[in-house]
Amino acid sequence: GSGSSTLTGTVTVRDRHYRLHRVSDTTWRRQGDFMLSTTRNVRILADDTVPPALAAQIVFSPAREGNNDYYQMYQLPNGDQMINYAGLPRLYCHS
Repeated sequence: GSGSSTLTGTVTVRDRHYRLHRVSDTTWRRQGDFMLSTTRNVRILADDTVPPALAAQIVFSPAREGNNDYYQMYQLPNGDQMINYAGLPRLYCHS
């Protein structure tokens, strides 16, 4: 599958304020009991003022182009899927 996510907010470093506004495009696929999510593209929108060197330090990994994350997948007795990251529920998919 594929999808997009938006990261917005403000960052303050040494009394300087920056605006963070990025859109990440991801694809995912199942690998056994895991889901591999890959960030294919990150668009930095016009109002984003975070310098690239600072962004490299503070932007979390799913908002970095080329990032791969693995999520644990469990099928529940009713056929629904639960997707976890580090043992914590992240998504619950009901069909």
